[in-house]
Amino acid sequence: MPHIDFKTSEEIALYDKMKQALSQHNSRSVRNKYYPNNMDVWKNEKDKIESVYRAKIANIQNKRVSFEKEEKYHDDEIAAAKALLQMKIINERREEKAFREKRTSKRVSKHITVSKTKDVNVNTPVVRRSSRIANKNN
Repeated sequence: MPHIDFKTSEEIALYDKMKQALSQHNSRSVRNKYYPNNMDVWKNEKDKIESVYRAKIANIQNKRVSFEKEEKYHDDEIAAAKALLQMKIINERREEKAFREKRTSKRVSKHITVSKTKDVNVNTPVVRRSSRIANKNN
């Protein structure tokens, strides 16, 4: 008899039913029907009872294992999707930050060129174009 690990109540219930059927089959009244000449038939029936119940338990365990694999695969898919979304958000933030830095660097460079031209204009005297205003001041 190979060792079986039970994880669900359904598996435990089937194992209990198997033990009950085997104990009933092993009772004196049942064995006396086969004694002394048909003990091989009794042992074959015992093995048949045990194999039927163990096959049912194995079937339930296989279903449980396949369900757990599907569930794990689904959970892994969800985790991968979340990771991709996080990566997308991080990339968008990086792009936005780079765009803001580029935009501010353009503003700063424009401001520097404008201030340089203003400094040049401040140092040189203002030349008036209108001779009437120039004559008025004199």
